[in-house]
Amino acid sequence: MPSLYPKSDNFPKPDCFAFDFAKEVYTWLENSMNPDEAAHKAITLFDQRVDIGLIILTRNEFASNARNGMPWSHITERKV
Repeated sequence: MPSLYPKSDNFPKPDCFAFDFAKEVYTWLENSMNPDEAAHKAITLFDQRVDIGLIILTRNEFASNARNGMPWSHITERKV
Protein backbone atom coordinates (compact mmCIF):
# COMPACT_ATOMS: atom_id res chain seq x y z
CA MET A 1 0.00 0.00 0.00
CA PRO A 2 1.45 3.43 -0.88
CA SER A 3 2.26 5.73 2.00
CA LEU A 4 0.69 9.17 2.35
CA TYR A 5 3.77 10.36 4.20
CA PRO A 6 7.08 11.47 2.69
CA LYS A 7 9.82 8.87 2.57
CA SER A 8 12.77 9.99 4.61
CA ASP A 9 15.20 8.42 7.05
CA ASN A 10 14.39 11.01 9.70
CA PHE A 11 10.60 10.86 9.31
CA PRO A 12 8.71 8.57 11.70
CA LYS A 13 6.66 5.64 10.46
CA PRO A 14 3.08 6.68 9.64
CA ASP A 15 1.44 4.68 12.42
CA CYS A 16 3.78 6.14 15.05
CA PHE A 17 3.40 9.63 13.64
CA ALA A 18 -0.41 9.50 13.63
CA PHE A 19 -0.47 8.27 17.23
CA ASP A 20 1.98 10.94 18.43
CA PHE A 21 0.04 13.65 16.59
CA ALA A 22 -3.30 12.52 18.01
CA LYS A 23 -1.82 12.24 21.50
CA GLU A 24 -0.45 15.79 21.29
CA VAL A 25 -3.83 17.21 20.23
CA TYR A 26 -5.61 15.18 22.92
CA THR A 27 -3.22 16.59 25.55
CA TRP A 28 -4.12 20.14 24.49
CA LEU A 29 -7.81 19.32 24.86
CA GLU A 30 -7.20 17.75 28.29
CA ASN A 31 -5.49 20.98 29.31
CA SER A 32 -8.63 22.98 28.47
CA MET A 33 -7.69 24.23 24.99
CA ASN A 34 -10.90 24.61 23.01
CA PRO A 35 -11.26 22.37 19.94
CA ASP A 36 -11.16 25.27 17.44
CA GLU A 37 -7.84 26.45 18.86
CA ALA A 38 -6.47 22.89 18.90
CA ALA A 39 -7.48 22.30 15.27
CA HIS A 40 -5.77 25.53 14.21
CA LYS A 41 -2.61 24.83 16.23
CA ALA A 42 -2.40 21.23 14.96
CA ILE A 43 -2.26 22.35 11.33
CA THR A 44 0.72 24.59 12.12
CA LEU A 45 2.75 21.54 13.20
CA PHE A 46 3.06 20.49 9.56
CA ASP A 47 5.29 21.98 6.90
CA GLN A 48 3.39 24.38 4.61
CA ARG A 49 3.85 21.95 1.71
CA VAL A 50 1.79 19.26 3.46
CA ASP A 51 -1.93 19.25 2.75
CA ILE A 52 -3.46 18.25 6.05
CA GLY A 53 -6.94 18.18 7.49
CA LEU A 54 -8.17 17.48 10.99
CA ILE A 55 -11.56 16.88 12.58
CA ILE A 56 -11.91 17.04 16.36
CA LEU A 57 -14.95 15.63 18.13
CA THR A 58 -15.49 15.96 21.85
CA ARG A 59 -18.52 15.07 23.91
CA ASN A 60 -20.00 18.55 23.38
CA GLU A 61 -17.98 20.24 20.65
CA PHE A 62 -16.85 19.89 17.05
CA ALA A 63 -14.00 21.59 15.21
CA SER A 64 -12.18 21.14 11.93
CA ASN A 65 -9.38 22.77 9.99
CA ALA A 66 -7.64 22.02 6.72
CA ARG A 67 -5.03 23.59 4.48
CA ASN A 68 -6.63 22.98 1.11
CA GLY A 69 -10.24 22.61 2.07
CA MET A 70 -11.72 19.34 3.20
CA PRO A 71 -15.25 18.04 2.83
CA TRP A 72 -16.90 17.23 6.14
CA SER A 73 -20.27 17.22 7.79
CA HIS A 74 -21.60 16.81 11.27
CA ILE A 75 -24.97 16.13 12.85
CA THR A 76 -26.37 19.20 14.53
CA GLU A 77 -29.44 17.52 15.96
CA ARG A 78 -29.90 14.08 17.42
CA LYS A 79 -33.30 12.42 17.62
CA VAL A 80 -33.70 9.64 20.16
